[in-house]
Amino acid sequence: MRTKAIAYQFALAAVVLLPLSAVAQMHMPMPDSPEHAKPSPAVASPVPGASSARKRSQAPRREAVPEMPFGRLADGDTSTATRPVPAVPMPSGSQGEGGGAKGDSGFSERPMPDLLADAKARDRRPLQWFTDQAARNNPTLREAEAQVRRLRAEAKQAALWQNPEIGYEADHVRGGSYAGGEQGGYVQQTIPLAGQRSSARAAIDAQARAAEIVSAGQARRVESAVQQAFYAALAAEREVELREQVAELAADNAVALHQYANVGQADAPDVLGSEIEREQAQLELAAAQRSYRKAFALLAAVSGDANLPVSLLEGDLEGVPVLPDDSAQSAAAGSPMLQAAQQQAVARAAAIRSERAQAWPQLTLKAGLQQDNEPLDPSLRRVGVVGIAQAGITLPLWNRNQGAVAAAAARQSVAQAEVARAQLMLRMQAEQAVQDYANAMTQAQRYREDLLPRAQRSVELYDAKYAAMAAAYPQRVAAHRMVLQLQLEYTQQLAAAWRSAVVLQHGLLQDGLSAPGTMPSEANSAPDR
Repeated sequence: MRTKAIAYQFALAAVVLLPLSAVAQMHMPMPDSPEHAKPSPAVASPVPGASSARKRSQAPRREAVPEMPFGRLADGDTSTATRPVPAVPMPSGSQGEGGGAKGDSGFSERPMPDLLADAKARDRRPLQWFTDQAARNNPTLREAEAQVRRLRAEAKQAALWQNPEIGYEADHVRGGSYAGGEQGGYVQQTIPLAGQRSSARAAIDAQARAAEIVSAGQARRVESAVQQAFYAALAAEREVELREQVAELAADNAVALHQYANVGQADAPDVLGSEIEREQAQLELAAAQRSYRKAFALLAAVSGDANLPVSLLEGDLEGVPVLPDDSAQSAAAGSPMLQAAQQQAVARAAAIRSERAQAWPQLTLKAGLQQDNEPLDPSLRRVGVVGIAQAGITLPLWNRNQGAVAAAAARQSVAQAEVARAQLMLRMQAEQAVQDYANAMTQAQRYREDLLPRAQRSVELYDAKYAAMAAAYPQRVAAHRMVLQLQLEYTQQLAAAWRSAVVLQHGLLQDGLSAPGTMPSEANSAPDR
C-alpha cells in the first residue's frame, strides 16, 4: 500500500509540473533544449575545457508565423533590431549597462570612452570642402608650379645674348720727353653661330612642357588622394556606427543572460561568454574609432592641414561609379605619368640637337678707339686718334662637344626606355585595379541584393517567433549579430570598390603627398631629376 501511495504522489506531481515546465521552455529554453544556441565562434571559452554545446531534446512547437514580405535591406537600417526584452524583470540590486557593477560571475564591466565625442559635436564636412582645401594648401601643387616657372625662366635665359665686354687697353706706353704708345677703349661681343641660342631654348622649353604635364597630373593626383582618403574615412565612420550597434547588442545580451541566470534559466558559461562578447565588442568599437581618427588624419594631411580638427563626414558611400569595360586601357593610356614620360623623351631629343649645336664655333668681334701718342716728325706732332678692330672665331679641332652629345644620347635612351617601362607598369597596375574593382563590386552587389536581405528576413522571422515564444532568445541575438557582421563586410567591399574606382578615374595616380613627377610605384622614393 505504501508503494502505491508513493507512485500516486509522483504521478500527481508530474501532471502539475510538466505544463509549467513546457511554458517556461517555450520562452527561454533550458540548456538541454534544441533551441539553445552555441556561443559565437569569435568568443573564446573563458575557462579551459569549458564548452557551450548542449544536448538536444524535443521542444514544444507553436503555430507557424505568417510569411513576411521579402524586402530589400537598406544599408545601416536596423529598425527591426530592437533591444531584447528579458522574460523576467531585472533582479533587485543589479545595475544596467554602463553602471560598472559586477555580475554574479564577478566580471566587472569597464566602459570604453567615446573617442569621437569631439568629432560628433562638429558639423559634417563633404568631399568638396576637402578638395577645395587641398587645391589651396597642398604643398606639392606649389612645388609642381614652381618647377614649371623654373624651366620657363631657364628657357628664357638660354635664348639671351651674352653681355658685351667693354674695357680699356694700352700698348707701348712710355714717358719722358719722347712720350709714346697707344691707349683707349674698346667693345667686344661674342656671337653664337648655327642657332645655338634657339636650340638651347627649344631643349629647355620641351622640358617645361613635360613639367606642365606633371603639374596638371599632380593636381589630379592630389584630387585622387583626397577622394581615396575621404571614402576610406567615410567607410571607417560607417564601421564605427555598426560597431556601436554590435556593442549595444552585446550589452543587451549580457544583461539578459544575467537575469536569466538569476532565475536559473542560464548557466555560468553562457553568462561568462556574454560578458566576454560585451567587452570584446567595446574593444572593437574603440579600435574602429581609432581607425577613423587615423583615416581622418590622412585626409587632413593630403588636404594640406594636418592640424584640422576631427569631424564626421557627409557623403554617399554606396554611390560607387560604374566604370566601362575598357577602364584598364583608358586609365593606362591616359595617365599623366605616361604623357610626361613621353614628353620627357621628346625633350631629350631636343637636348641632343642643342648639344650638337654647341660644337659649332663662336664669333668674337672687337672694336674701339685709341689715342696714339707716337710722334710723326721731329716737331713731336702725334699720330692722334686711331681705330681698332678685331674678329676671331673658335676652331672645333679637339673639343667638338662630343662628350656632351654622347651623354645627351644616353639620356634619350633612358627616356625612351622609361616610356616603355611606364606603359608596362601602368598597364599592370590598371589591370590589378580593374580586377580589384570588379571583385569588390561583385561582392558588394551580392551583399546588397542577396545576403543582407536574407539575413534581415531571418531577423524578422526570429523576432516574430521569439515574440510568439516559439524561438530561443540566443537564436534571436545570433540573427541580429549576423546582420551587423554582414553590414561590416559590405562596408569593407564598398571601401575597396571606391579605392579602385578613384584610382582608375585619375589615371592610376595616388599619394597626394609624393613629389611631383613620381611614378605610382615610386611614391616613397625621390624622383630622378
